[in-house]
Amino acid sequence: MNVPTTAIAALIRRVALTSVSAVALTGLSASAAFAGQSQEIATEGGSVVFRDRGETIRALDERRDGYGVGAYLEWYDKEDGEYHRDHAIDATSGKGPARRSFAIREGTIVGLMMCYTRNGHAVPGMCSEKQQAVA
Repeated sequence: MNVPTTAIAALIRRVALTSVSAVALTGLSASAAFAGQSQEIATEGGSVVFRDRGETIRALDERRDGYGVGAYLEWYDKEDGEYHRDHAIDATSGKGPARRSFAIREGTIVGLMMCYTRNGHAVPGMCSEKQQAVA
């Protein structure tokens, strides 16, 4: 049985295109794995945001209810073997967002948590679950 030359050429093009597509997709997913990841926690009373660009954290209190909004950040630095936990910032209503930057190594997993605060201290039972981001 003779297979027409055009059918063989079409099959070769299809295999080549599939291979190129697979390589391209692998390249995209590999680079995305090393990229940072931002995270936001928002409620009716306020929000906290971790941005992987510049490792910046922001807190915003959106309600005049006697509580502030605190952002808490934690991470483990594999290079120096130290665990860091920081009450990063506290925002109060009417003063706009509070911001702070950190020196965190690229690719480090961080935990972000939001708490309602009073006098700069977290109010027990008024904190979010910890959420992960990547510096």
